[in-house]
Amino acid sequence: MYDLAKKVAPWFSSLYCVFMYLIAVTIPAPRTASVTHEMAIQPFFGTSSLLTSSLYFLLIFIFAVNRSKIINLIGKFLTPVIVFILLAVIALASSGITHEMNLNTYGAPFISGVLEGYQTFDAIGGVLIGAVIIISLNLKGYTSYGEIKTLITKAGFFAGSGLLLIYGGLLFSGAALSVSFAENSSRTDILTSLSLQTLGTIGTSFLSILVALACFTTAVGIVTGLSLIHISEPTRQEAIS
Repeated sequence: MYDLAKKVAPWFSSLYCVFMYLIAVTIPAPRTASVTHEMAIQPFFGTSSLLTSSLYFLLIFIFAVNRSKIINLIGKFLTPVIVFILLAVIALASSGITHEMNLNTYGAPFISGVLEGYQTFDAIGGVLIGAVIIISLNLKGYTSYGEIKTLITKAGFFAGSGLLLIYGGLLFSGAALSVSFAENSSRTDILTSLSLQTLGTIGTSFLSILVALACFTTAVGIVTGLSLIHISEPTRQEAIS
């Protein structure tokens, strides 16, 4: 991150890194714990938010200290579960259209979507997680710049295509079942209703698992990115040597 922003000026690079890390550690990471508690834990167990947060960040710590295995742990197990649940919701919603969609009520839907999307802080989280991916590749033995660049390019294309499919599918699913939503429905209400209408009563449980896993993988990436600040330069020097 420092090298990236240093192309502007060294002082700008330092300021950029400080602000990025402060925002990431104070807003997106804690918010993933609160969302997990509100949507996945409290409705079923009624436990305190303090207990949820304690166990949540303990698990994140376990993943972070095993950073050399983070790609395998998330890529082979957690992400496929998330994708499977989302695709199930999208497929069932798309195949069950029996009525016309409601008309759009947004004056500028694209601009509104971009602005609300940035409120998730995914752009900031992506910068931190990108550093995790590069260092994880170094730890796996990929030291050639060309080789790492090729792997990241392919991974970025694959991930971007997957996100386009999933987000586009969710947008279409919400529009397809829009007649069943109140006009002032919140995002949580819409997502809950989507899962209930497509997966039945078990859909609520699937939604809870989905939200918990999505939040968890994001928090793991952010915390790991922050924890790697002090080893990123030695790791790079070892890779060069």
